[in-house]
Amino acid sequence: MDLNLDVMRAGARALARRLEEGEDVSVLERGGERVLRVEWLNLYNEPSILYAIAGCILWDSERLGLNYDAVVSIETSGAKYGVALALLSSKPYFSLHKVEKIVFENPISAESYSVTESTPTRLYVDRSVATRFRRIILVDDIRRSSRTINTAVELLEKSMCVVEACYVVLDLAFAGHPPPQHVHYRPLYVIDDVDEDGRAELGGGICLEL
Repeated sequence: MDLNLDVMRAGARALARRLEEGEDVSVLERGGERVLRVEWLNLYNEPSILYAIAGCILWDSERLGLNYDAVVSIETSGAKYGVALALLSSKPYFSLHKVEKIVFENPISAESYSVTESTPTRLYVDRSVATRFRRIILVDDIRRSSRTINTAVELLEKSMCVVEACYVVLDLAFAGHPPPQHVHYRPLYVIDDVDEDGRAELGGGICLEL
């Protein structure tokens, strides 16, 4: 599928505006942490949003010359962005799961802790599937503590995959946690701060370079 740069750029800029204006964004307090509820990110989806996000990742990966065999994301909320990129790039796709599937032939796992879900999280993959692909692009929706992403990279490396880059839609930099380690990290929007009404202060990200 060919990427329409004008449509992608318009969509990416519209998302930046929605973040800055706090459109369908609210701030929740969970365990002493500020958590963002972004309705259009992971509660419902619009085709224009999926296209803009996948298109931005494809554009950046091509300008960096990244060579990858498959797209991977973490179920459930991050999966749709990985699928959108796979469709746009015509690459295979597989998921990292939070529940072991009965159909797995060779399940392996790694454990982390999710702040947004307030629970320990174990990620699973069927190694017999993952080992079919050497080079991977990892896609997720939100980075807060980096624990889940670091665990995902660890799990993929156990499967003999090389993670060429990790793309995240929203980087919640205001939470104060360091970015993921041992992976080429590429956030689309970096949120330096957010007010009580959900209006974000954007401090960088690939989509602001368009």
